[in-house]
Amino acid sequence: MKALTLKEVQGVCLDVMKEFHRVCMENDIKYSLFGGTLLGAIRHKGFIPWDDDIDVCMMREDFDKFCQVYQDSDDYRLFCPQRKNIYITFGRLCEMKRTVVKNLASPTFDRETGIWIDIFPLDPADDDLYTYQKRAFKLHEENLRMMERRFLMNSFWSLRPAQMVVYLELKHFFKGKYKAYNRPIEELLAEYDQKIRNFYKGESSHVALLALLKEYWYPANHHFEKKWFDSYQLRPFEDTEFLCMEGYDANLTRCFGDYMTPPPEDQRVPVHVGQTYFWK
Repeated sequence: MKALTLKEVQGVCLDVMKEFHRVCMENDIKYSLFGGTLLGAIRHKGFIPWDDDIDVCMMREDFDKFCQVYQDSDDYRLFCPQRKNIYITFGRLCEMKRTVVKNLASPTFDRETGIWIDIFPLDPADDDLYTYQKRAFKLHEENLRMMERRFLMNSFWSLRPAQMVVYLELKHFFKGKYKAYNRPIEELLAEYDQKIRNFYKGESSHVALLALLKEYWYPANHHFEKKWFDSYQLRPFEDTEFLCMEGYDANLTRCFGDYMTPPPEDQRVPVHVGQTYFWK
């Protein structure tokens, strides 16, 4: 198999994003570019030159609607908790026909896939930041254990020597102390997904990204004012346009600070170093 260049990875991501946008527009589903993708749209009118993925976010009701209406094809397949075909609590729309992704980290899908875009649901959260962070950190402890549980799904012989040591240590640790995590991963994820959906009940002027399983996580950076998402506007992105939240300035400032100033050149590298991309 031949590896894709960064430009080729971006091109396939763009194709997947166009498919996602098409379905959203046909079904009156609102979304926004998010994270580095939103930053790229505002600062570069496209990809950050060294970025290798696309992220979008949407309110929980729009996320559920998209998961319900999307119809898989030979070219694209949706993976999301509702379909029980993914081992994380957000969604990914994957290209399936032309590319394949080799992931050195823990398993994410129930099968091999090509290049994807990430689809993050936003859920209601406490208005008070301190209260939210206290509760979110407690929830995040389960995030970390879930990642460890996924790591144990690796085939032992597929690991590098250093990973084999970690694998054996974790397997021993979980067997003795966390028997619940010997349960099927699908069952654990369903329970965790429900905890996210029930994280906050009642009126709230804030939403949060609680579904992102990461080894690093800063709750304050994932806590947003709901009014930032009251309206959306098409903005240029490469050779087309995608939806962006009207409150993009406040959102990007929260996440990146002075977001219009590029980082030093030695920091201009792709984030996903554990993944390699190949043409089929």
